[in-house]
Amino acid sequence: MSFTVNWATPVLFMCVAAIIMRATVVILNDKKLRKLGFAMTSKDIEVDEDLPNFFKSIKLSYCDELVAE
Repeated sequence: MSFTVNWATPVLFMCVAAIIMRATVVILNDKKLRKLGFAMTSKDIEVDEDLPNFFKSIKLSYCDELVAE
């Protein structure tokens, strides 16, 4: 059996990569993936929505310096 490169070769490589990644997720449980840093945490990020406008909260002279950068 010989392997020839044609237009479908990239699709084959992507399918093989997807199968390998899925098998890795199945083999490694959620606890191991979190330890390695590959999982999302269930912790919600709290954002303060009542923050003042940035340019109104700092002095005008500092605004010009920041915009110039």
